[in-house]
Amino acid sequence: MSNNRKKFIVQSYIQGLDGDFRVLAYGEKYYVVFRKNRKNHFTASGSGNLDFNVELPGGLLDYAKVVYEKFNTPYASLDIGYKDGKFFLFEFQCLCLGQYTLEKSKFYYTTAEDGEWKRVTETPDLEREIATTVSNYIQEKICVE
Repeated sequence: MSNNRKKFIVQSYIQGLDGDFRVLAYGEKYYVVFRKNRKNHFTASGSGNLDFNVELPGGLLDYAKVVYEKFNTPYASLDIGYKDGKFFLFEFQCLCLGQYTLEKSKFYYTTAEDGEWKRVTETPDLEREIATTVSNYIQEKICVE
């Protein structure tokens, strides 16, 4: 939470996008929603026009995983644009993030043993995901045997 109200954020503008992808990464689980732009506006954030069953562009989850792993954090929220075969990271949060994507999803994506992405149907549980992800992070990244 910031008390400095004179701040502003600059993001890249990619002309011609219909929306962006919100990806929540919790360890090996990736929850995704496509956020369509607001009517007569170029932004998707806060539009309320969400599509959980959108077909994902090839490479989206790989891109999200690379970004997520570079942050070296238990969980992350990534806003990703896609145009002409390229991905654009617009925004990320790693500490305080909205959980709507996880709470309203009916599935998540994860990698199978063969390295391919698979969609797993599951009723999400925010507290379980936070507790599991943070516990695994501590064990894998912080604890030294």
